[in-house]
Amino acid sequence: MIDRLRTTLASFLAYFVMASMITLAGLVSGAFADAAGLAITDATARFSWYGIGVLAGSVLALFALDRLSPARAFQLVSLGVLAASVAIALSASAATLGPLLATTGGFAGVGVAAAAWTISASYAPRLRASMLLVTDLCFSAAGVVLGTAVPWLLASADRWSTAYLVVSAAALVQLVLVLGARFPERSGSDAGASGALPAGTVAAGAALLCYTFAQGSLMLWLPQLATTVYGADGATGGALVGRYWSGMASVGLFVATATGAALDALTRLLFALGLANSGLLKLTLAWASSWVSAPPPRLLSVLLFAATTGTALAPALSARWVDAFGIVAAPQLSAMAAAAMLAGLGLAALRSRTARARLEAPEADPEPDTP
Repeated sequence: MIDRLRTTLASFLAYFVMASMITLAGLVSGAFADAAGLAITDATARFSWYGIGVLAGSVLALFALDRLSPARAFQLVSLGVLAASVAIALSASAATLGPLLATTGGFAGVGVAAAAWTISASYAPRLRASMLLVTDLCFSAAGVVLGTAVPWLLASADRWSTAYLVVSAAALVQLVLVLGARFPERSGSDAGASGALPAGTVAAGAALLCYTFAQGSLMLWLPQLATTVYGADGATGGALVGRYWSGMASVGLFVATATGAALDALTRLLFALGLANSGLLKLTLAWASSWVSAPPPRLLSVLLFAATTGTALAPALSARWVDAFGIVAAPQLSAMAAAAMLAGLGLAALRSRTARARLEAPEADPEPDTP
């Protein structure tokens, strides 16, 4: 029981680290741009290295987790994130930021995959969906904690990179939890299994790509939008990020910006209208798994890879969008991606329903031969 609690908490921290790195990109990009003497769009594009690392890590996990024990995988991930985040905090260098972010992202990508397997192997099927949904609370908790702590750190510390010590602390706690903990045993059937992907997988994957792209783009530009458009200070911009994670929404921000709402109304909309996004990624994964009686392992791998791709594309593409249309257009890009996500989910539902109807339809009786 104690071992399962320790491994579960370590798994939750893997999601906390992932969300913290995404949130930090938006919170420190302005201070990093000032320190490095870069335009805000160029500075923000540097953080795309993290998404590239996560993308590489998600691919590496498909092979590494078949060869490493869960305990060893978690230990390596914790040490890797700890070392890379401390290096970012100490260096505060524009030259080394990209490679260090990519390194952190690589370890984080493997860590989330290991966490998903650990949760699935530790709990009965009736509890798995609930535990996966709890991981979204870890994302929200990271946004709320960092939205409050990082503006204070930026104001009190000499360097913008000090904020990454929050990630270092989370990785250290994760390492303490996994050392000596007993993980679930992995059966021989867990690795190497394959199967045909059910109808609707591509559409669902495209929807998740748009979802994470919308979320990642919004996280990057929320603080800058608050300070540039609404004249808020850095602390208020950080609090706005916290409100986003509390509600997890992009629709409210788009409506508020399009109608010229005041900052306090924007803050309320971020929480009130954002509840619709809560748990969407995990619910989509659970929904896709229900399309077939025995979902192949490749199904969730493909969907998670698509979601990771959206996170990887967000910094670079959103920076180019803002460079072309201005900071006020940033939330509108997220809103368009959210609309594409809804279209993808609708298409996935249609395709999966059509395929299921074909399978369930009774076969027609053969016509009798005519003499």
